[in-house]
Amino acid sequence: MPIKVILAPIQGDDSDRSILDQAFRLAENHAAHIQALHVVMDGRDAVPFVGQGLSAHVVEQIIRSVEDEAKEARANAKETFKQWTKDNGVQVVKPNVTPLTDKALGQSVSISWHEMSGQAQSIIPMVGRLSDMILLPQPTHDSEKDDHLMAETALLEAGRPIMFVPSTPKDTFAKNIALFWNGSIESSRALDAIRPFIPHAEHVYLITAPEVDNLGEDASTVINYLAWHKISASVVKVKCDRDEVGDTLIKKAEELNVDMIAMGAYSHSRLRQMILGSVTRTVLYNTKIPTLFVH
Repeated sequence: MPIKVILAPIQGDDSDRSILDQAFRLAENHAAHIQALHVVMDGRDAVPFVGQGLSAHVVEQIIRSVEDEAKEARANAKETFKQWTKDNGVQVVKPNVTPLTDKALGQSVSISWHEMSGQAQSIIPMVGRLSDMILLPQPTHDSEKDDHLMAETALLEAGRPIMFVPSTPKDTFAKNIALFWNGSIESSRALDAIRPFIPHAEHVYLITAPEVDNLGEDASTVINYLAWHKISASVVKVKCDRDEVGDTLIKKAEELNVDMIAMGAYSHSRLRQMILGSVTRTVLYNTKIPTLFVH
């Protein structure tokens, strides 16, 4: 499926420009439309998270504080959206305008502003199900926000490819693509998700750790499959212990000067991941390269 609708949630913080810049890089080669979504948190949604037994006065203070922060975040997000569209000369359209109502659309990058009230962890996966790709800021271990919760919720519930954007992405994008292959259903879906990028790429690498984590077809078989689609790719095999897979894959991608990674997310059971650790989490939190996850 071609990439035509990109969901770019913006939160009113420092990550907004990185998300919009990456959305533009994605949209350029596909004449795609960017849906800039800002979720305004309702102060009443914060009350269940701070415990019970609070007085009415304290509850009201919490609600007021959350709503004040939400107003500030909304104002920041709107200002960033306004300035970014001006700086990049991107056409702004109303949310209900489509190529079926305006035939001039769909020929170049366009963007629209969407605003919803509620909890971002619920709204973004729901809205994202009607997009071709979702962009989110890369979470960090020491983040004061709930980026890690949003990341895992979106991966498990959106049902769409999700690209996580580091705070300082590379200047180039999708010229050198790495697919982390382990033969799982999820890595097969990741293979399908990168196909729109391949015509514009210079190199495509299938990086695999066959001695540790090959659940199905060997990577050479994948090369033959891609060849039938007239796509040339190279297999890169790495050796590592089971608990080093994620770090080893990242290191090899950096050595190859990769500027986009794709991989299947949570391709093993949740229990196994809790006991042995998760390659998904290792890559999600530690790579400095835009990474596309597919569950």
